[in-house]
Amino acid sequence: MATAVLVVGMVQEFLKYAAVRYTVYTTPQFDHRIDGVLYGASAGLGYATVLNVQYILDHGGVDLGVGAIRVAITALAQASFAGLSGYALGRAKFDRRPALWLPAAVGGAALLNGAVSVMLRDLPWVGGLDFRPEYGLVLAVLVAGTTFAFLFTRMRGLNAADERWAAEHPAGGSAP
Repeated sequence: MATAVLVVGMVQEFLKYAAVRYTVYTTPQFDHRIDGVLYGASAGLGYATVLNVQYILDHGGVDLGVGAIRVAITALAQASFAGLSGYALGRAKFDRRPALWLPAAVGGAALLNGAVSVMLRDLPWVGGLDFRPEYGLVLAVLVAGTTFAFLFTRMRGLNAADERWAAEHPAGGSAP
């Protein structure tokens, strides 16, 4: 578990964080708090694509049923984890946040990434010797659903903050 979180989770989450932070974060296109979630989830989907292609190439192809489930699990998990870091980036850019805000967000996403990775490794074998990949899909849907529900709730608050700023600054421009 510690390796999954400290090594795999941190490396994966930092790469997705860095993809947003060191590219689009400083551009005029990152002009709303909610953009962090959107760009973060997009970086997560890109990362999931690389992982899925690597998996298929490493295994010389995959069984269509198991492969489809794996692709869905990877996409849901990576997008939701990166969405958390993206949320923190959006808040950090436009709101005063403590210095440890971003490292804590990346660490939290890494913790979730590592925990889910360990569960996905063990869960498909629950109930005997038969491999059941659909158990992993259920876990991924639950984790991603919960994560995105949290993010969607927070995004409503971010949109409201942007609307308040726009009402207070009728001259236009982007949100602070």
